[in-house]
Amino acid sequence: MSEVLSTGRVAELVVRLDDVDAGLGALTEAGIDARVVDGRLLVELPPERAALVTRTLAERGLYVSELRVEEADLETVFLELTEGDTR
Repeated sequence: MSEVLSTGRVAELVVRLDDVDAGLGALTEAGIDARVVDGRLLVELPPERAALVTRTLAERGLYVSELRVEEADLETVFLELTEGDTR
């Protein structure tokens, strides 16, 4: 259920809410791939499916304080593009 970006990376949504563990449980029960990293949820869904995340959480009384697409910094993109390049 994840979208591979042109660089081969999977699109992820960053989700912040008060009870991250309950959020992870709710998403997992709904069949949505997610994991906790640094006190936030990373959800493997393309941005156009973000409403599914908010709806699933809200149905369980869990409200999102932040929802955005995970963006790589320039250094990460450079390293991914040049990985294996031994010129």
